[in-house]
Formats: sequence, C-alpha cells, structure tokens
Amino acid sequence: MRYWAVLLLLFWVGGLEALSRSDLYQLVDKYAEGYRKSKHTPPALLVGVIYEDSAGMPAKKIFCYGSDRERISETTLFRIGGVTEVFTATLFAKLVQEGLIKLDDPVQKYLPQGVWMPIFNGTQVRLQDLATHTSGLPEKPRDVKRKKNYTTKEMYDFLNKYRLYRAPGTKYRYSPLGYALLADILSRVMERSWQDAIMQKICNKLDLAHTRALLNVEERKMVALGHNKWGKVIDSVFLESDASVFLGADGLFSSAKDMMNWLAYNLGEVESDLSFLLPIIQEPHCSMGARKDSKICLGWELSYLDQKQSLSQFSKKGKFGGFGVYLAFVKDTKTGVIVMTNSSHSPESIGANILKALNELEE
Repeated sequence: MRYWAVLLLLFWVGGLEALSRSDLYQLVDKYAEGYRKSKHTPPALLVGVIYEDSAGMPAKKIFCYGSDRERISETTLFRIGGVTEVFTATLFAKLVQEGLIKLDDPVQKYLPQGVWMPIFNGTQVRLQDLATHTSGLPEKPRDVKRKKNYTTKEMYDFLNKYRLYRAPGTKYRYSPLGYALLADILSRVMERSWQDAIMQKICNKLDLAHTRALLNVEERKMVALGHNKWGKVIDSVFLESDASVFLGADGLFSSAKDMMNWLAYNLGEVESDLSFLLPIIQEPHCSMGARKDSKICLGWELSYLDQKQSLSQFSKKGKFGGFGVYLAFVKDTKTGVIVMTNSSHSPESIGANILKALNELEE
C-alpha cells in the first residue's frame, strides 16, 4: 500500500539559519516515515515544529501524514492522554493567581465533610503535591480495572481507606489519581465542571477551539481512529464516561492546530493575560526518582535535551486509547515540537530527535 503525506504550511516561514526549508522537510520526513514503517499498521501522524526566524519571530509548520484508509488534517482530533495534566496544572496556577487557593493549601481543606485525606506522621498532602506527583497516592486505586466509570464517590471512599507510606512532597510517584483529585477540587472551588472551567479559563483565551473532553456529535466525527500496538482499531470516544473523575488527568481531545497554539503559549510566544502563569507552571520542584537531572514542574517535566547538558527542555507525553502524543520545547532557543499519532506506539523518539536537530545537536 502506498501512503501519502500532505504538508500544511500554516504560517509563512522566514529565513531558516540552522536548517533550510528543504532540509526541514527532509528531516521531518525521515523520522516520520521511519516511525510509520516500523509499526504493524502505518499510523496517521502529525508533526509540528516551532523555531525562531532571522527576524526573531516565531515560525511554525505542521506536517500531516495520513493513509489511503484515513486522511487527516490539522483539525483532526486526537486523544492527548497525560498531556491533559498540563491543562489542569495551568488551571490550578490560574486559581492561585486569582487568590482562590494557594499552592501549599492542604488537600483536606477542600474535601467534603466525611472525606479524609490520608496523612503521614502528621504531614498533610498539599495541592502542589498532587500537581507534582509527590502526594504518595498510587497511579490508580488497586481495585479499579477500568477507569471508565470511576466516580467521585468511589474516589472519596478510596481516600478514606488509603494509607500513605512516605511523607508527602518528598518523592516523585506518578499518579493520575492525584490529578483526578486535583481536577475535582478545582471544579469544586469554581462551582462548575472541570471541562467548563478549562474552557473558560484556558482554552477560550488561547484560541484552542478543538480542545475538550466531552464531544458533541459533530466533534466525534472529527476524531481519528485509535489503534492498539497490534493495529486493531479502538473506539476512544467512549473509553471514559462523562462522570469519570479521570477526565482531569487524561481526558482531553485536541488537534495539531490547537497543540501548536498551546506550545507557542508555553514558549512565551503568545501575548495573553495567562502569560504571567508560566513562571508558576514551569518552576521545578523535586527530582523524578533516580533521574536526578530531571525535575517535575506543575505538569511539565524539565530535563536536558542533550548528554552534555547544554540545553534544558520542558516535555510531556501522553498515551491513551490508541493515541500517542509528545510535546517538548526549549525556551532558550524558542524551539518546540509536537508529535501526534493514532497508534499506541510512543512517538517520543521522533519529537526528541527533531528537537535536537532544530538545536543543531547530535542525535
């Protein structure tokens, strides 16, 4: 089967000093086709890059690779999985800035009567512990096989029974459950659903028209077909119910066009009344386990792009429901990359290699 690639030029691109336009095309094609050929079923793939042109202005391109079976565009919807956490963290930072909550507020302060957050030797879990995966909560409750219908009440019941094994805020342990709880608290503070809060406070202000968790009939038609690692189609739209508390951890759908806007915002290239949140969101907290050179921020992970540790990058990946997404950017050079695929195989290596090439680093 012959596969086609369509290149969408979304913005006029000025002078490329590190790479010519032709070199950029060849670079992206090299990694995109290599990824597609290595999988059981060549997936649809979108690659977006941001860099600074000779005039000091951000330049952007999106490359779209579809197939004879499925054609995609910059507005096709993909599940972004764990990248959702950065949106929830940004909403958290926004409410902190508005004075509605504080980073170091104890979680217990925002729980309903009769619900008790576990503590360790008198140390309480803080909101920022949830946002930095240092709360001590597990990835998901032990008795949950599927998160689809996991309700708020079930989460509260779990908290009442759970025991912490270390002091909160001291050690990284990835916990989507912690983000589910954080999203629930933010929803309670704003007295509206988590999705409505995300739309009002974040998406509407950054022109993210296709980023949402709950889709209407027309939006469902815009979703790409997800595939598991064997190439079998997954219906990702109904993997979680409207009532699932995990929507705030991995529930968002988005498009490449929106993700490019999101990346530009986090690079500081978008003028917005949300720009002052970036220092809060991107402030490093603790090391990520044994990776001493990697730090966890509010949602984002901070690490070095190269082995010589000459450039720091912020990155986040998500894999859920037959989709894989990877975002990374280097603030010092105003460069960034997004990779979105409707395959369960992670596209992280593509994004990392392209970002290194944009910064003239060896693979």
